[in-house]
Amino acid sequence: MLNACNRALRFFYNNVKITKTARLVAHGVRPVTHYKMISCKGGDEITLPVNGVAYSMRVHGTGRILVSDSTSSNVERFDSPIESKVIKGFLPLGGTITLWSSFSFTVYDFSVYDRLFSEKKEDIPDYGPTVVMDLREILTDFMSFISPPIDRDGVPLENCRMQNGRLEIDSAYKGEIMLTYRRMPAEIGGEEDDIIDVPDEYLHIFPLLVAHYFLLRIDDTMAKYYKSLYDKSMELVAKDSYSEMDYRYPVRNGWA
Repeated sequence: MLNACNRALRFFYNNVKITKTARLVAHGVRPVTHYKMISCKGGDEITLPVNGVAYSMRVHGTGRILVSDSTSSNVERFDSPIESKVIKGFLPLGGTITLWSSFSFTVYDFSVYDRLFSEKKEDIPDYGPTVVMDLREILTDFMSFISPPIDRDGVPLENCRMQNGRLEIDSAYKGEIMLTYRRMPAEIGGEEDDIIDVPDEYLHIFPLLVAHYFLLRIDDTMAKYYKSLYDKSMELVAKDSYSEMDYRYPVRNGWA
């Protein structure tokens, strides 16, 4: 029965658009220090001051990196001769970063930031014209996009891209982002306090779909019968409902 219920949930959500609205935020953080590109020949060494609390860069080549502050230091090897490697880290007391190699290497978009919004390295910004949000990581129930993101005034965000579960926005944008998306169900695990994740208007129909999956390969005739009842009930619901209505209008000049 548990397996039948979860199969029914997956089928239901694949065929019925269940949405949710999330409020995201873009901090619009800009680096206090930025070097677009630094090229070094084999045998050279460069030392970069970190006058902030975090740093990020992309390194193309093979060599070593020494990260130092007033209390400690750490040496790591970077080895990315074909594809550039992203290196990020925290230096809450400030410090220096030294890179050297026997081979030529290049540092791209070395950036230092004076503000933090998370303790995770991956949340340190990558310098560039855009910021990418991985919605499948941020929103665990994200299934797909259904409409463009909007700001807090209801105006669609300009210069954004939605692709493969990722939202790409202008890195200069600062403020809230409201995103309505199609979501996935929360599967049940058989616990006593489990709640079947189906909207109230479908609660009287959903058991018919569960019965269909439960009876498959046990009594195929009855399974088909319950599926036909489910399909007819869903058709009746569809006739008496609308898919989407939007009466909003954007306020662009402060006048209603």
